[in-house]
Amino acid sequence: MSTAALLEHHLCFNHFPPISNVFVPVAERAIELANDGDWDETIEMPNGIVLSAGEIVDQLHLTSFVTFEDD
Repeated sequence: MSTAALLEHHLCFNHFPPISNVFVPVAERAIELANDGDWDETIEMPNGIVLSAGEIVDQLHLTSFVTFEDD
């Protein structure tokens, strides 16, 4: 299953009310930035709100999609 499909499922079934699939690209970008260590980089959401990658990961409960490296 693709990451986009997993995110669609996660946003729809693990949130109440469900989060629209228009947020999937934002979630993918936030995960990508978090994996690169760019937690503070900002992203404009489809609703016009600007949040950091870390805030998006936190608010959309995306931690399980982020790869954490051991130091």
